[in-house]
Amino acid sequence: MKHLIFISLLLSVLIGCKNPSEEKEKTTNSNTVYNCDSKRNYGDTSICLPKIEGINEAYAHPEVKKRVDEFEDTSNIILGYYLDDATYAQASDFSFINYDNYYKVYGATAALDVIMGPSEMKQIVQMMTSGFLDKTLEDVNKSDSFSEKKLQITQPILIEKYNVTKNAGTIVFLMNVTVGDDERIKAATMSTMLVKKRLIFMAHYLDYIDAETITTLKEHTATFIDAFLNANS
Repeated sequence: MKHLIFISLLLSVLIGCKNPSEEKEKTTNSNTVYNCDSKRNYGDTSICLPKIEGINEAYAHPEVKKRVDEFEDTSNIILGYYLDDATYAQASDFSFINYDNYYKVYGATAALDVIMGPSEMKQIVQMMTSGFLDKTLEDVNKSDSFSEKKLQITQPILIEKYNVTKNAGTIVFLMNVTVGDDERIKAATMSTMLVKKRLIFMAHYLDYIDAETITTLKEHTATFIDAFLNANS
């Protein structure tokens, strides 16, 4: 939650420094979409949510939307929520299941209809890591909190930060997630993507098992970003 608030504040600062005439600029290709599972509007910009093998855009399903909205921060605008095939098959019972391997695509309310570029994206990626413990996965495996594959995390741990393309940056981290009596360690990526001069975020989550989880997480993230940027090019 603190990171979401911080990002919103940072976006407000960046937006305040922009030329007002730039903020009103419309993107010329905002309605050019293809291979879409569905479309969402982020202010004046049409966003294509691409079809991707093995996962399904599920935010349009009323049961999924109801549960996701219940826990979502009001500073975000959810554009899409992808579930793997097995979880999507249970969408009608979504309020009653535990699930894994999901993706959230969203924009910040503070950045709605604001022109963004590589420099703004770079600043956001840099500042997203504030407040994380900065460790390599090897450090985590050697730490006292890692014993017999039972990891205990009291603060999100930053594992890696990198650029996927010139229009996308990603951080990889571990975090503790508790919902009711269910407590899990999640491996996650948070990515920023420049889409039609708008800044779009994507978060992907997997239950953490071992180092292979991180490899899978990064592969999933790269596949998603590639499909998303191509569909919105």
